[in-house]
Amino acid sequence: MPAPPLELAIVGCGAIAEHAHLPAGAEVPGVRVVALVDVRRERAEALAEKWGVPRAVAALSELDLLPDAAIVALPHHLHAPVSLELLRQGVHVLVEKPMALTAVECDAMIRAAEEAGVRLAVGLVRRFHPVTRRVAEVLAGGVLGPLVSFDVREGRIFDWPATSDTLLRRATAGGGVLVDTGVHVLDLHLHWLGELEVLECREDGRGGVETEAEVHLATAGGARGVVELSRTRTLRNTIRIQGAQGTLEASFVTNEVTVRIGAAAAQRETCESGDVFGAQLADWVASIREGRPPAVPGTEGQRSVALIEACAARSRPFLHPWDSPAPSRPATDGDSGLSGRTVLVTGGTGFLGGRVVEKLALEHGARVRVLVRDFARACRAARLDVELAAGSVTDAAAVARAARGCDAVVHCAYGNRGTPEEQRAVNVEGTAAVVRAALEAGVSRLVHVSTIVVYGRTVEGDLDETTAYGPPGDLYAETKAEAERLVLDAHRRHGLPAVVVQPTVVYGPWGPVFTIDPLEQLATCGVVLVDGGKGLCNAVYVDDAADALVLAATRDSAVGEVFVLSGAEPVTWKEFYAAYERMLGVSATIPMGAAELHALARDGAAAPFRVPGPRSIDFFAARTRVRIDKAERLLGYRPRFDLPRGMALTEAWARWAGLV
Repeated sequence: MPAPPLELAIVGCGAIAEHAHLPAGAEVPGVRVVALVDVRRERAEALAEKWGVPRAVAALSELDLLPDAAIVALPHHLHAPVSLELLRQGVHVLVEKPMALTAVECDAMIRAAEEAGVRLAVGLVRRFHPVTRRVAEVLAGGVLGPLVSFDVREGRIFDWPATSDTLLRRATAGGGVLVDTGVHVLDLHLHWLGELEVLECREDGRGGVETEAEVHLATAGGARGVVELSRTRTLRNTIRIQGAQGTLEASFVTNEVTVRIGAAAAQRETCESGDVFGAQLADWVASIREGRPPAVPGTEGQRSVALIEACAARSRPFLHPWDSPAPSRPATDGDSGLSGRTVLVTGGTGFLGGRVVEKLALEHGARVRVLVRDFARACRAARLDVELAAGSVTDAAAVARAARGCDAVVHCAYGNRGTPEEQRAVNVEGTAAVVRAALEAGVSRLVHVSTIVVYGRTVEGDLDETTAYGPPGDLYAETKAEAERLVLDAHRRHGLPAVVVQPTVVYGPWGPVFTIDPLEQLATCGVVLVDGGKGLCNAVYVDDAADALVLAATRDSAVGEVFVLSGAEPVTWKEFYAAYERMLGVSATIPMGAAELHALARDGAAAPFRVPGPRSIDFFAARTRVRIDKAERLLGYRPRFDLPRGMALTEAWARWAGLV
């Protein structure tokens, strides 16, 4: 007679439970998921209904009977205490990685499992991947010869569908990419190569959790290796192992393992992908049934945690040249008065808003709160000692909560994608929510970031704050102008200490429209220069723009005013794009007259390049010089980055990001 199914509870109902453990529990024979546990009861109930799980509770104490086994998929800091509670009560435990935050906690978990006679497994799921087995087989076969070196480059833009910010806070996660992705990589190398010594660790955490890490290691036999990890860049995503007689390269992205011995041709094979979470669960269930250790017991999980602790002991920060505060005078000519004050930034996970967050936290000592719609986009902000407040500007209640207790608000969020209704919701209704929240919170300043496009089609000559707004030309310009009116009306009618800032062409590291897009277009299909690029580009480097927003948040003379914001002097579009061409080593601009381009845009004719729309053609053709006299006079704004200096830092970033 077959044994009754093993009754299983899943403790923690985040993304890993939803996308991995619940599907595995539904497929693996001999196990039945009987309960879901999450402090967010509604989350547990929703998943229980979807997967047909009979019980959904907010705490283990609400269960009448404890299950036979439990998967602990909670935030990292809860792995040890909850696992210990279950193990001591005789419950078999599969705990997600990392096993715990310290090796001491791991040891306590191992002892508890031994004393209770239960099976403790650790969710280092890559151990079950066919690539892992194939690499182990090649190394065991000795065909590479004595190990010489190893090299890992693993990185991608973070897109995990996190349901909370626990992965982005040091107190709950224990670290960033090193603890999250790095624990897998380090575990595999311990599994393949034996004990490892940490020689050096460099990471970019500045009070928060790191997005970048580089670890230098050595094997007991003296081979040296480096592990590079990233949450913001797409890296090579392979593991290379060099022996005296040959090399091996493996990828968990393509599932390929390539071996080259001496001068012989490389031998490449593609491993099956397989259901690693199902394999992990099946192995753990079998270990319980058979009374044997699981494939990845607690003793193995402890090794990678101990190695991460060794990384922390030898860790030192590294600064990127575009990231560190400028060595020259402070941009605000002294103390900004923001030290210790709480500033809310909307749009702080974006380009300009992200740089504002960095400057407020690192250069001005402000307590920064970032309104976050999507935690997957918050890695850059999370590397700092900032508070992440969940919510969107379209959620008035969330905005009000985020603004409560703040001294100032910098409103950088904007919408230029989606349906017209969605764009209006962000730009107009979102700004209205920010205005109401700022008034209710009694902030000393609201800085509203608008755009130069509110002036419509610009003409030759100077443009400043006295220039009349023209027809908007598109929905983005229309809604941003409407948002400006809301802010200024609140100042006039209700005394809101507000400032409106209208940036021009903002470029620099992480810039989507005027940095990443041009580089990608020049590298692929080329870029059209309207009228040969004779139009004026009023470019401003992102640091200058961010400094101006800080000035707007602190100078009394700014209240109630509108400021256009650009660099010190305009350049031509030909000069602007030539800087990117030099970075790439290409000549990929295509001069074409405005009239001809208007005809192409009107007729919809096919072209081997991206044809700009009519409004963009006019924008690039205009010889408009944006005047920043008012910002210089009332804000004390002094741009520090001309085009050569700004582009030099942009190039350093672009090379690091793999765009050049």
